[in-house]
Amino acid sequence: MSTEIAGGRPTGPFKSSMRHRNLDTMHPTRTSPTGPSPYTRHIATFLPLAKLAAWISAVLLLPGIAVGAEPPSEAPAPRALRIALHQGLESADPHASWSYATESVFSSVYDRLVELDDDGIARPGLAEDWQLLNPFHYRFQLRKDVRFHDGTPLTSADVVASLERLQARNSSPLRSRLASVDGIRAVDPWTVDLTLSAKDPLMLKKLAFVAVVPRDAPTTIEHPVGTGPYRWVKQEGTRIHLERVEETHHPKPLEPTVEIWTAVPENERVELLLSGEIDLSEMRSGAIEALEKDPRLWIYSKITPAVFYLGFNFDGLFAHSGLRKAVDLAIDRRAIVDEIFAHYARPAANLAGPGSAGHDATLTPTRRDLERARALVRDAFEGRPARIRLAGGRADFQRAIADQLTEAGFEVEVRTEKWVDLQKTLRSSAYDLYLIGWGNNIKDLCDVCEHLVHTPDQSSGLGGTNYGGSSDGLTDQWISECMTTYEPKRRQELMGLLSSRIAEQSLVVPVAWQMTLYAGLRKLHFEPRVDGKIVPAKVFRE
Repeated sequence: MSTEIAGGRPTGPFKSSMRHRNLDTMHPTRTSPTGPSPYTRHIATFLPLAKLAAWISAVLLLPGIAVGAEPPSEAPAPRALRIALHQGLESADPHASWSYATESVFSSVYDRLVELDDDGIARPGLAEDWQLLNPFHYRFQLRKDVRFHDGTPLTSADVVASLERLQARNSSPLRSRLASVDGIRAVDPWTVDLTLSAKDPLMLKKLAFVAVVPRDAPTTIEHPVGTGPYRWVKQEGTRIHLERVEETHHPKPLEPTVEIWTAVPENERVELLLSGEIDLSEMRSGAIEALEKDPRLWIYSKITPAVFYLGFNFDGLFAHSGLRKAVDLAIDRRAIVDEIFAHYARPAANLAGPGSAGHDATLTPTRRDLERARALVRDAFEGRPARIRLAGGRADFQRAIADQLTEAGFEVEVRTEKWVDLQKTLRSSAYDLYLIGWGNNIKDLCDVCEHLVHTPDQSSGLGGTNYGGSSDGLTDQWISECMTTYEPKRRQELMGLLSSRIAEQSLVVPVAWQMTLYAGLRKLHFEPRVDGKIVPAKVFRE
């Protein structure tokens, strides 16, 4: 998932002094006793029926008590739970795009065959059970108590139609999740078979990113209809309104309504939190110092395997391997972490952050070597100005990178855009270098490489977020083997080979392993996730 994930304060090897909520201290819900109250029982016991009726009549005739009077007006309903995101929603179609915003918004609107828990383990979703009949054949048994928000029962036909719908969307970055799926069949209304063209040890985890939509969903979904605990009500500009589903197979969320405010700049998110207009927001490290001083707020953080990296346009100047290496040598990762993340991140040695398969704590990031970097730039440009364009979605981070590259002899033009516009820029090749983040939700280096550095393949969707078009035959070969190998030792060997090859060829330049960081009101109950997304159904106020 390409996204710009907010940095956060580390624990363990990272330093931490933040306030964290203890969710074990939640108050139990109080319920009223059943049957008549003790006072009612007392009256019924000691007053004969006739006298009781006369007494009630007398009370009703007292001054100020009018028979049939309107009951006192009820207190106004509490406002909706409000969550703010930095990214905008690219599309209301869950198969059209893949980002931090789409994952957060749709997490409680749609369901999937399987869901990933916070440890990255596949758990039952719409499929209550499954079997691997052989290495190329999965069988899924569906729940029988699921209905879409329009009341239509879910059947295997909806699952088949959803998977086939995604397979047909050539432009979707999610399409590669089904690259190994060769056949999809409804065995009966509650059973679905998947056959694979190749072994895929991550198949179950990949299915956790494919939303199930109604079988008759339009070509482009504009009003989502899912099976999640919240239904989509409307979108007003950049604000999405959700409403709790009262009859659902899910545990009932505690918040009746949710508003998700998207594409909110960081300075506005800070002001909205301080004013109490929103309840929760993901944040960047630069804003935390001011928020930590407010006793009404809590700061939440989570170590994640996410990475910020620099990618290259291989159709331009950076087809030259020496220039790519110059960028790698020019970056002072420690200075970036200190300046931009305020110690809420770590210098990255490869694309697999902490907690991910392929993360190697013994690896050390490339050390800055300005002398070598300058020599490589001089050799490549032969005295001509070394002008390059740096695209991204975070101005402060881009400016820090640009300053370091300038020291190495580059002349850097910085172009900062919102994520929706940045994606268009990346696909247009109107840049030389780009700075973005990758969430690594599956927590597997082979999966990261399949998306970021595999040669783009329109037929399979592999390399779907390899925006710069890097291509290396040996890298592709190792990715293919890693993605079809179940044997853990061999997979680990292949991940080591991939890390070394990416570094040698400077296919991309890892910069920082980051954390997710959030701020919310103290009355909030919220647990950060490793994948960084905010799940509205699991957030509630006291």
